[in-house]
Amino acid sequence: MGLDQTNGLGNEELVRACFRPLLAAYKEASAANRDLTALFRSWTSGQRALFISYSYAVHVLESPQEAYWWSAFFMAQGRWTALRASADELDAKLFADVLSDIETELRRRGHPIALAEAHRIQREDLGREETLSRFFVEVYERLTSVAAKDVIARSAAAIRLAPEEFRLQAE
Repeated sequence: MGLDQTNGLGNEELVRACFRPLLAAYKEASAANRDLTALFRSWTSGQRALFISYSYAVHVLESPQEAYWWSAFFMAQGRWTALRASADELDAKLFADVLSDIETELRRRGHPIALAEAHRIQREDLGREETLSRFFVEVYERLTSVAAKDVIARSAAAIRLAPEEFRLQAE
């Protein structure tokens, strides 16, 4: 995406425009059972930060249950470290603080679990555990307030600052 293409787009629209080709490449590689690590390495650090942070935010902003499930799943998948790194890459301090609190709570509850046991993570867990439910309702409210400010706005600013970094690289 060139600089001229970033002008006139709102933050959300710009981020989605840069995210879409990354998601398409990810889905294509997944469907073909290709090495996702190689795909991620072919992307710039900005593309990796955008992909992991935006894909997480899109899912967790659906509900407190989704915030719980996707957070636990990212930890089980081993993507949590990349998510935390993306917050640093974007200089998204508020987002990083929320992620830190989520990680602390999930680790206190025995996460990350092995990916093979990820089926044990149930959205309904929040209905069974009042403390867990209260925590994720509060975290969800924090996430909704920082997502636009930290994830979307900072991603859009990074894209505008270095649009050449967000062109999809050849695999």
